[in-house]
Amino acid sequence: MRIKSLSGSRAFTLIELLVVMSIIAGLAALALPAIGIGQQQLAKIKDVNNLKQIGIGCKAYATDFDGDYPKGIDSSGDPLRNEPANANIAYRELFQRGLFKDEKVFFSAGTPGAIRPDGDIGEPDMYTEALEKGENSYIYVWGQRDSAEPNDLLAANPTVSGFQPTEKGWTVTEFHPRIHKGNGIVILRVDGGAEFVNKKPGGETIVSTTKRRNSEGRVLGPDL
Repeated sequence: MRIKSLSGSRAFTLIELLVVMSIIAGLAALALPAIGIGQQQLAKIKDVNNLKQIGIGCKAYATDFDGDYPKGIDSSGDPLRNEPANANIAYRELFQRGLFKDEKVFFSAGTPGAIRPDGDIGEPDMYTEALEKGENSYIYVWGQRDSAEPNDLLAANPTVSGFQPTEKGWTVTEFHPRIHKGNGIVILRVDGGAEFVNKKPGGETIVSTTKRRNSEGRVLGPDL
């Protein structure tokens, strides 16, 4: 069967059209995985940059609070003496001290089920609507100081709420089920450095305690 051409030039046969369509479909199938990998890489980059910005905010906070990193504030505006219920409360102090205005930094594009913040942080100076339930994707080590070991953990994403690093390090199973779509985790160290750490096959340790240990403070999970 030959499909007629209105222009008078040679027309394609039905078989030729089917061949062309199959080639296009094949190329599309090859391109889709590449697009997915590209999106994962972009999510990694965004999450690393987010944690770097959080690190900068924590460093700026520490210059005004004798080296302490944010702890959350009480009703009188003073830093909390005891750890808060979750990481959102501690991170919210960065807004309350005027160091952050945008919640988007606390959203992880690579975290399954993460909720994009609505941008409403409430009224100054308490900004009670900043980082409401579900609007923060990162854990936080409460009680850290800028004088701690540079490689100590300060924040990470993603993880289960309330996770505590063990002496043997962090394993893939301990980060389940909120493992990054890029198949690993993103971490922020006390020195402000951030990086993506790949998951290793077989549930092996993915964050070495000798390099990224948590010597001070307690890990607070996000309020999900």
